[in-house]
Amino acid sequence: RAYYYRASDKKTVWSLDDAKKLSAEPATTEIPAGWREMKDPKTGRAYYYRASDKKTVWSLEEAKKLSTESPATPTQSTTATEIPTGWKEMKDPKSGRAYYYRASDKKTVWSLDDAKKLSAEPATTEIPAGWREMKDPKTGRAYYYRASDKKTVWSLEEAKKLSTESPATPTQSTTATEIPTGWKEMKDPKSGRAYYYRA
Repeated sequence: RAYYYRASDKKTVWSLDDAKKLSAEPATTEIPAGWREMKDPKTGRAYYYRASDKKTVWSLEEAKKLSTESPATPTQSTTATEIPTGWKEMKDPKSGRAYYYRASDKKTVWSLDDAKKLSAEPATTEIPAGWREMKDPKTGRAYYYRASDKKTVWSLEEAKKLSTESPATPTQSTTATEIPTGWKEMKDPKSGRAYYYRA
């Protein structure tokens, strides 16, 4: 069966007559008060979140419809006073399950108890000396790179652990004195990987 879709406000109708009627009206993409447009990190798909009752919906129309209703009162178990400072309660759009996120160190946990336990520990985001935070260009995921031995790790905790150990000594083939005359060591900005260029 054919249907008609208006991309500007993601409106879908079944008949051409309805599409013509809607065309006479301006397309409205205004997000209702109290709602925020979010992006699902895995799919990139937009969804809408209302913080007052932690409601999540996939369509703007549904958010508009719900905004005409009074928002539900949060239960005692999800009040903001129970969530530790620095943590935010989020909702997984696929499962609807609540999880907790601490922006200072990008830590994510599924239970409020785990967030409370971690709040007792200081959130440390200090990158160890000799390490640099990089971003994977394909996924946007952070990783850590140590230039002295070209070591790459995915977690800050692993970089910190390796920093307590002595860095590996570069092999003979990667020392600057071993690069043949006329060649220059370069670094790929996307991958951080070394390559060699003959000038």
